[in-house]
Amino acid sequence: KTNRKRKIIRMKEQEKEITIEFLSNFYYDETSPTGLRWRTQPHQRIKIGSIAGSVSSEDKRAKSRSLVRLKPFGKFVCSRVVWTIHNGEIPKGMSIDHLDGDPWNNKIENLACKSHAENMRNCKKRKHNASGFTGVRWSVFKDCRYTYAEGTCVIDGKMVTKKFSVTKFGLLPAFKMAVLWRMSKMKELNSLGLNYTNRHISGEFEND
Repeated sequence: KTNRKRKIIRMKEQEKEITIEFLSNFYYDETSPTGLRWRTQPHQRIKIGSIAGSVSSEDKRAKSRSLVRLKPFGKFVCSRVVWTIHNGEIPKGMSIDHLDGDPWNNKIENLACKSHAENMRNCKKRKHNASGFTGVRWSVFKDCRYTYAEGTCVIDGKMVTKKFSVTKFGLLPAFKMAVLWRMSKMKELNSLGLNYTNRHISGEFEND
């Protein structure tokens, strides 16, 4: 439930309109760790030219991105503010992707406006991944043994899965086959222009 609430909060933050009045308080500066500096002095504790926004480590929702707050406008993700300063309004439903995967790197050349699906094609391996490879997992754990290595990918909006039997091929060969199968599917999808990045494709076995 906690993760769901955080996702809802993030969605609301991304849907909030960044107004011209709000933007007039900032300017872009790549030497700032957030990408932003104050153009105005909304209260005495802020100096013109000082860093705008913070990583807010004490704020659990801010651990993975930098935020900027200003009353009465509220709280905004710094990367979205930086993008809007350079490119104008972000279309509804679009996300700002950090191309190098570093959510703190808000340099404009590191940002791209993408749909949610496009943004996911640049996502890194998830923390709970137990196989060490994006899109590859073990399945059907029986009698303390893995029975299948499973490769997965999304094609035309549907999850596609291919299983390789540990009993038939052996533990490591089955795993390697699942990795190579997924790599081949990723390359097929990229040939169609879907632009999955290297962060999303496992390549350790490619030249074995």
